[in-house]
Amino acid sequence: MGLLNKVRGLVNSRESMAFLSTFNSRTGKQEICSMNSARMDRNGTISCAIVDAPNTFDNLQESNKGLMVVVGRSSGDGTLFGARLYLEMVADFSDGPEHTEMQKFVNKCFGVYTVSHRILFEVKKAEPSWEI
Repeated sequence: MGLLNKVRGLVNSRESMAFLSTFNSRTGKQEICSMNSARMDRNGTISCAIVDAPNTFDNLQESNKGLMVVVGRSSGDGTLFGARLYLEMVADFSDGPEHTEMQKFVNKCFGVYTVSHRILFEVKKAEPSWEI
């Protein structure tokens, strides 16, 4: 199984945890937020919701870059697996059908939270961080 397929299974698993880190070069402030709404499609793009994370969104507007760390059980053998994904923001939806679809997904899977933005990322690089 290739690394991106393994990472896709991990990102799309309901039993994994994903965190997005961003950086603001003007203020030097780093942000990290939970991204359990993240979903990775077959072409390697990742879609996720921004919920109560305005600093994260501000950082993305400035640099378009983020680092996602995802951790969970590897498909197949059940070992603990982690990966780092270097991301570039390619689209931002604050309304319209893409935003509505993400809002419904978040409400169904996580409860009633307001999605301010649905972000679409391109994976620029992926690397395993550990496997136990």
